[in-house]
Parts: sequence; structure tokens; C-alpha cells
Amino acid sequence: MTITLYWWMLPLAITIIAFIPASLHQQRGDYDFGGAILGFIGLVATAVAWIVAIIMRLAQ
Repeated sequence: MTITLYWWMLPLAITIIAFIPASLHQQRGDYDFGGAILGFIGLVATAVAWIVAIIMRLAQ
């Protein structure tokens, strides 16, 4: 049995995993921006993963 990894599977996994810490963050005060920072890091990780995946797909 062969497991096929399509070009979009890794960035999709990164997208799902990157936002788990942001969704689990518990706000501890009015000026706690931890969730926003974790969300921004997830957004950057997602963007980089998709851009790299698309470039690698187009390079084939």
C-alpha cells in the first residue's frame, strides 16, 4: 500500500496545527495579547507554508 502525500496536505496540516495554541489560550486580563500573538504567528506560519507549497508545485 502506497501513501500518497499531495502537495496541499502539509500546508493544510500546518494551518490546523498552527492555530491550536491560539484557540486554547486563556485571556488573563484586559491587556493580555497572548492569543492575538499566537494567532498572528499561526497566520504567518500558514502563509509561509502555502506560499512554499505553491512555489514547489509550480516548479515541478
